[in-house]
Amino acid sequence: MSSIEELLIDFIKDLKGIDKLSPDESLLRSKLIKSFDFVQLLLFIEEKLDIQFHDDEIKPENFETVSRIMRTINERISR
Repeated sequence: MSSIEELLIDFIKDLKGIDKLSPDESLLRSKLIKSFDFVQLLLFIEEKLDIQFHDDEIKPENFETVSRIMRTINERISR
């Protein structure tokens, strides 16, 4: 697990007050992350990693799991 992935998991666990979260666990479909949580997560990622997501990148399928968020971040960084 990368340090960024661990950072994201820790943030979500703290945000939601949960003890465990796997990288492949559903965040949106399971309603673990709701709209305000989603905004907080986006702001956290953008601030901590100093990246900005384009509007076309902010779609549910890119943020469904921590693993998928990591792919989205890696794609964003590689541009």
